[in-house]
Amino acid sequence: MLNGATVHGLGGVPGLRHPAEMPLVWVSAVVTVLGYLLWIVTLVWMALTGDAVEEGTAGEITTELHNLLTDGGLISQVLLILP
Repeated sequence: MLNGATVHGLGGVPGLRHPAEMPLVWVSAVVTVLGYLLWIVTLVWMALTGDAVEEGTAGEITTELHNLLTDGGLISQVLLILP
């Protein structure tokens, strides 16, 4: 972004850069950060609610969502590990 494929990054030749390139770069960076934050929050939530789900003291929605993510098979487990 600062020194890359378009000669000299932000300080480079403006004619070589597509007008929508930098807004798309910033949007993709924000979406990536939000995705990682959501992934971390999900893992922490699962760790904090795991005992309550096993004991049966968690709410119905919490139990269903926790079971969906842990007992959903290979695809749900890969999605938790993937990032």
